[in-house]
Amino acid sequence: MTESIHHSGEDAPTPTSVDSEMPQPQSPTDANGLTSRGPRRADVDMPDSSRLDLKDDDGYEEEPILIPQSSHSLLFTEEVCSLSFAFGLGIMVLSFLSLILALLNNLGKGEPGNLLGIPVQVDSSVRGAQYLAIIIGMLLEEEIPQSFYLLRMIPKHSLKQRFSRMKYWQFVLSTTIRLMMGYIFISNMFLVIAQASGVLDIFYDMLALQFIQMLDDIAFRLAKIDVFGKRLKIATSRKCFSVVFERPSFRSRKPINILLKSLYFVNLIGLLSGLIVVSVKQIKGEFHCDSLFITFGDDIWEDSIIKLPNGTISTRVLLYSYFNGVYTRNGTHDGLPIYTEQNKLSSTRFETTIPAEIMYCKSEGSWVFLHQNIRKSKSDNDECPWLLRSIETTEYNILDVGRRLESMGWKIQGWLV
Repeated sequence: MTESIHHSGEDAPTPTSVDSEMPQPQSPTDANGLTSRGPRRADVDMPDSSRLDLKDDDGYEEEPILIPQSSHSLLFTEEVCSLSFAFGLGIMVLSFLSLILALLNNLGKGEPGNLLGIPVQVDSSVRGAQYLAIIIGMLLEEEIPQSFYLLRMIPKHSLKQRFSRMKYWQFVLSTTIRLMMGYIFISNMFLVIAQASGVLDIFYDMLALQFIQMLDDIAFRLAKIDVFGKRLKIATSRKCFSVVFERPSFRSRKPINILLKSLYFVNLIGLLSGLIVVSVKQIKGEFHCDSLFITFGDDIWEDSIIKLPNGTISTRVLLYSYFNGVYTRNGTHDGLPIYTEQNKLSSTRFETTIPAEIMYCKSEGSWVFLHQNIRKSKSDNDECPWLLRSIETTEYNILDVGRRLESMGWKIQGWLV
């Protein structure tokens, strides 16, 4: 009798191979069954835009794309006839008016021949601070890059897909307002830097401009903490300000990226070039008056020492009023202009007569009036043998000094040719 033996599937022997017997390296897995090495990029279900933009996800974390928490954003997140839209519009008008009034005030400091009101000269410390302030100002200015960032990262189809009720033209209007405010800020910044005569003046004025530019952010935060009422709190706390937009492909936003970087570079080079032009003109003395009309009053010097044309020395009474008249810029001394006396009849240079001069002497710390052949005493051999001098001053502009000398009898009028 033949006995047959039946093996169950569990007991049936399985064929073996060398490969199956070799131990296989195991990777530790987490609770989701993923190895510790992390998922391969091809295994992740990424949006199409991310597949085209792997560069943005390779080695660094991208900033999420959000609607800025600013009162300017209320111009497109809210209905036109709403209170919150009017609030955003009011803050925008307030910021615009402040920047424009500051610009008009800065432009009003000009005069014929010096329309921007540039100081005639500045110290080296001030000049160095001016160039540093240009770079700092470009870092402080965020409206221009912010506007281009929004336009390149939130295209029309993305905005409509997320929030169908929002109007894209209002979104573009909001970014355009940012752009305009940015350039008004830059214009003001250049003027306050170019017009400054002190280091602290530069940075105080720049901080004031930066405060004006931040009004939209400050107003939004105050509205969000219920300072201006419940309706504005609701408007500034909407979910649209926390929704992350899908990142456009690198290819689609590349042109605006190039435009933004180019524009930033052009703005910086333009400001630096303008400041270089101002500095060169100051060094050359082009902002100083070309001509002065001076009256010295009725003062006299009874025992002045005068060298006569024949070389002899004589003591005579010096009438300062004799030297009243026109003085024109002719050379420099200690980096500041020398003004030379002109012919009384024709207002041209003397042909044979030695003229009087007005200049700034650092050794005296004053603007001085002197004459090559006239001294106060025989022993007067100073570097600047002055006959009259102003009070001690570091003022580079002789017109500003002249306003303080009227009590001494000096009257100075000047003009640029």
